Amino acid sequence: LVLAGILTGFLIAIAAAALGRANLLSLLAVGLIIAAAWMDSGSTALTRPHDLYLSQTLLAIGLAVFFATSVIVGFGRVAEEGMKNIVSFVGAFAASQYLGSLLGSAWIATEVADRQQLHYAALAQHLSASDPQTPARLSQLAGSVARVVTDPAERTLQGVSLLAQQVTRESYVLAYNDVFQLIAAIGVGMLVWLAFITFSAARRPAVSPMSKGAPATPASP
Repeated sequence: LVLAGILTGFLIAIAAAALGRANLLSLLAVGLIIAAAWMDSGSTALTRPHDLYLSQTLLAIGLAVFFATSVIVGFGRVAEEGMKNIVSFVGAFAASQYLGSLLGSAWIATEVADRQQLHYAALAQHLSASDPQTPARLSQLAGSVARVVTDPAERTLQGVSLLAQQVTRESYVLAYNDVFQLIAAIGVGMLVWLAFITFSAARRPAVSPMSKGAPATPASP
């Protein structure tokens, strides 16, 4: 599905460029990324791969459209200048893609780690012996290994370990949900910015003078 989304995104970009609508591709790409991130921000521990088919396909389409738009717009300007800056364009484009992937991965990993620790601490605060649900959950988890663990003390330790694993899993799910929401929020800001730039550029030829160097028309006597 991701591969199909990437191919679809490239086809959309090529078709839009052929129709002279390449300036709208960035808006479409960011909109798809916002939709995919928001759809995944409600994930739970019960989310399964089939629940992510649509969102990940939309994300793949958005990324492919955004990448293709960068190539089309950048290479188009280089071609208009007679291909004299093709080497600089290729170097700058490759460096931006490589550094962008590294910085993006590092930022997401850092955000997930920070949010996971916060959620783990918040969830662990609710696990106290005074809460009747905590002993009941420990007893349930300890009973799940009763067939293979005969020692009661060892079963209790296994129950505590399983509970800690569940808390860790839930904290990671909540952390990723926070990151998805943050990506969607950043995408909304970027969408507004790109829309302003796109429509400002579309109106500029209509409001700007035809020739800045044209002499002023003399006033009639």
